Amino acid sequence: MKKFAKFICALLGLFVVTASVTLTGCSSMVPNGTKLEIPYGNGVDERGAYDSSLFYRNDKNVFNADPQVLYVSPEEDEVYGGWYYMYTTGQTDIVSGEKAGFWVMRSKDMQDWEMCGAVNEGYAVKTDAEDWMYSRFWAPECYYDAENGLYRLYFTASSKIGEGDAVNYSGNSNEAIRTYIGIAVSETPVGPFVLWEGENADGEVLDKSRPQINFAQKLNLNHEFPVIDVHLFTDDDGELYMYFVEHVYLTTGSGTSNICVVKMKDYVTPDYSTLRVIAMPGYRTVTGTDGNYDSFEGSGEFSTAQGAYAANEGGINEGPFMLKHNGKYYLTYSQDGYTSKFYSVWQAVGDSPLGPFGKIDKQDGGLVLGASFDNDFMTGTAHHSFIKIGDEYFLFYHAHASSLSFDDCPYRAVAMDRIIFTEGKDGYDLIYANGPTASLQYLPAGISGYSNIADEAEIKVSDGEGKEYLNDGIFPTHPETQEKEFSCEGDVKITLSFLQPRTVKSVMIYNSSVWEKAFSKIDAVYLKLAEIPEWFNGADADYAVLSDIAFNSDYYNEEERFMRPGGSCVAVFQELKVSEIVITLSDKLVKDSEYGNLINISDIVVLGV
Repeated sequence: MKKFAKFICALLGLFVVTASVTLTGCSSMVPNGTKLEIPYGNGVDERGAYDSSLFYRNDKNVFNADPQVLYVSPEEDEVYGGWYYMYTTGQTDIVSGEKAGFWVMRSKDMQDWEMCGAVNEGYAVKTDAEDWMYSRFWAPECYYDAENGLYRLYFTASSKIGEGDAVNYSGNSNEAIRTYIGIAVSETPVGPFVLWEGENADGEVLDKSRPQINFAQKLNLNHEFPVIDVHLFTDDDGELYMYFVEHVYLTTGSGTSNICVVKMKDYVTPDYSTLRVIAMPGYRTVTGTDGNYDSFEGSGEFSTAQGAYAANEGGINEGPFMLKHNGKYYLTYSQDGYTSKFYSVWQAVGDSPLGPFGKIDKQDGGLVLGASFDNDFMTGTAHHSFIKIGDEYFLFYHAHASSLSFDDCPYRAVAMDRIIFTEGKDGYDLIYANGPTASLQYLPAGISGYSNIADEAEIKVSDGEGKEYLNDGIFPTHPETQEKEFSCEGDVKITLSFLQPRTVKSVMIYNSSVWEKAFSKIDAVYLKLAEIPEWFNGADADYAVLSDIAFNSDYYNEEERFMRPGGSCVAVFQELKVSEIVITLSDKLVKDSEYGNLINISDIVVLGV
């Protein structure tokens, strides 16, 4: 994600056309008309630096966990606006009362991140001796309260022992079960954030000596109620809901971690009568929990257990986040534990922010983001948040810093990838992530100024099946989605025709997700010119031609014979106004394939304005 040096100098005004104009070729694969070879780049220079004006790459060099990203517009804040702010789990303990828990970073382009927390060395929360907090500062989320002009930071932390009301059962030495919800406020997105004090909607006066929200105490439970992973969601009608995880296994040493929801009266006051469990490992749908706060283990209180979930959720549903789309509510969450290679993001769908939510099976599109079994570059991909940039959604998540396992390097690094909504079998959309990736991906249009216009084109193919997959915005990332690829036998010509001429900067042709069906290169890309650019220096042609676009060997594992999801042939060139794009390919990556001459393409991206 770090921005590297911009480099495509030859393509930015220093280029002089030297190639000769040629006549029409005789092959049916070659469009009729005069052609001019033009130079192009592949988005990466000889040092491995990428063109950060158009692309991002998950290099895993921001070593933080549990990321949430907030954009502050210049209209919201004249001083701090125009930046993306990232809040992450950080320090585990207070250090000399000067810093605690959470780093704040900022970026203009979501690649080059700098520490900016106002407390000390990039931290965000200011603490003092009266504060209830002690350690385990986890998973912060920041929201802007425009009505009051405040930034509100929600998080969980473990309390001191025996300090007033901070501990439900005085003297409990287990930090894990002394974990409560904290709320801190600041007039800026960088802090310093200080614990909220005042009178809540129930008339209760809160101060820094006790947690802002303590469910066990308020509900008079006969057991501890450790809480992590707080998330706030504001519905279209302005109603506010809080999602969080109740860690039963931290309390008992066994059992599960459950996702709960409570409707909020205001930013600091839960309506405890609405508290309920909405996701539980091993259960497709959770029901019947309203008001039954002492039975969150769920014996007899939930719908029928569903074997597939019981087998692979590892006793963990955590890291909740809520999206609303076309009237449906999408509860996304993490399963299988953050140290696991298969820590992943899943989805459940409901008709209300309070549920019930039905988990979606993997074969039906339930997996949002996760590593496949042959993944060797990105594992442990979960605990996420979403951010909408223009018309696009991006998923921020953390992954293991080591591509092998958490044990090899017990750190986590931030990554991001694009999500789209796809049609599910039950008639409503599902969330799909184009990731995890470690290859070049195109930036949001709101940052680069270029959007993917391939879906605006009419597509024709000389041969093959599944042309609808060529511009659907999806590249398969795991076996359940491998069928969503265009497939052809041998040579193929693909034509993208635009109703009106478009200005184009780059073309990306995504390879198959299946090793035996992958191509080695793109033979040529023919760009039909709607006008002759000045940088042609007087030359004339019907088509600008990009020849022999190689597929980057970093995007597959030759020894183990599998593809790394999201790899593409990339061509970047000076802007051209075009009416048509013709792509030809013929060469397979694997010559001895059991699939004969079958070649697949996952997707085509055309970056234009």
